[in-house]
Amino acid sequence: MIAKIVALILILTATPVFAQESERVRQLEQDVHLLKSTVVEQGRRIDVLEREIGGKSSAVAPKKESAVQSQSSVSTGNSWHDLNTWGRVKDGMSESQVMSILGRPTSVENIGPYRTLFYRGEVSGSGSVSGNIKLSDDRVWQVNAPVF
Repeated sequence: MIAKIVALILILTATPVFAQESERVRQLEQDVHLLKSTVVEQGRRIDVLEREIGGKSSAVAPKKESAVQSQSSVSTGNSWHDLNTWGRVKDGMSESQVMSILGRPTSVENIGPYRTLFYRGEVSGSGSVSGNIKLSDDRVWQVNAPVF
């Protein structure tokens, strides 16, 4: 009888420990996912910086080599400040095609397999405006043009 009571007490006290451990594992998995996303984004940022200083593309993202080379000819002007230019961006275009039309984005966000190019800034006569392009697998799937 005492053995059954001791076993019951052990089971009841161990259950919260297992629940806490499960929550801890889930949190660690989320942290690892976030770190992986951060590493990918940092690799892209390093590639951009190396391109800007005339260096070679880093080995972090070798499959982007052709896109890196073609982006060096991308206009760094403010093409995105014109609503007509936004009308040329179509679903299915690649990131490099978008950048050849709109220029370099002011910021980029990566969440899982999705990438968002943000274009934000002051436009004469319109004030502060922003638009974005959403990509999946390097293909446009949504265009949110700024309101000028």
